[in-house]
Amino acid sequence: VDLDLSALPSFPTSSHISDLMHIIFHWFHDYAFSKHGSRYQPLLEKLRGDIYAHPEYDWTLEMMAERINLSPRSLQKVYKNFANISCISEVIESRMIRAKMLLVRSDFDVGEISMQCGYRNVEHFCRQFKKHEGCSPSHYRKEHLVQP
Repeated sequence: VDLDLSALPSFPTSSHISDLMHIIFHWFHDYAFSKHGSRYQPLLEKLRGDIYAHPEYDWTLEMMAERINLSPRSLQKVYKNFANISCISEVIESRMIRAKMLLVRSDFDVGEISMQCGYRNVEHFCRQFKKHEGCSPSHYRKEHLVQP
């Protein structure tokens, strides 16, 4: 019996598993260290979920602060206390996770991937990616491409 395995999803690479573990760690951290008395806790959890669900949005500190009904300065302080990471760093992290997934799971060019990750300038995306991952998006794709 000949089986066509090309339609089956490929197994995740160690990079994909690492990204998933990073997200799971954040969820466990939020649960274990939640500030039950903080009135902002549910709003911060929703904001964090939205950041990871929609890295393509134009996340500005002002827009995020408005969603929580805080000043930008207050949001920075409250978010850092909540997540142990700045909200802007969280946005960058969510964009890098999305970019790495698209690089190895799609045929989109780097310009399209940068747009889908919220970057309006491909050069800025490439600089940010290299700073975060230590290599260019194209090099990352070549090194991590899942072969059928």
